[in-house]
Amino acid sequence: MLSAGELHKAIHEMRELDIVLIDTAGRSQNNRMRLNQLRGFLGAAEADEVHLAISATSNRACAESTVKRFAPLGANRILLTKADEAATFGVIMSVARSASLPFSYVTTGQDVPDDIAQADARILADWIVGGSLYAD
Repeated sequence: MLSAGELHKAIHEMRELDIVLIDTAGRSQNNRMRLNQLRGFLGAAEADEVHLAISATSNRACAESTVKRFAPLGANRILLTKADEAATFGVIMSVARSASLPFSYVTTGQDVPDDIAQADARILADWIVGGSLYAD
């Protein structure tokens, strides 16, 4: 496991790169110890953007709790995952709107990078109105 100091050093060594992506281990919004550990990593990373991954299959209570607990850690974008598994999208869109966080990317399958795309408002609106990612 990498320490916050090691992460900071590694990022410093990559300072000539335009973009450095860091994928952290998943953390439960209910585990304060792990959230504090993540806060240390994010502080060491000095990230310009922090994308909070939220499953499109989440219910309202879970999604709201996730945003509430992670936003203070610097989350400033939502990466919507599992769009291919969601039956509806209204709850997630409502939560994102109330949190004032924009969508950055959407995943629609397991094959990354093929199944990840930049979020597109028109497509998201079609999913909300249509109720599903896939047309019947």
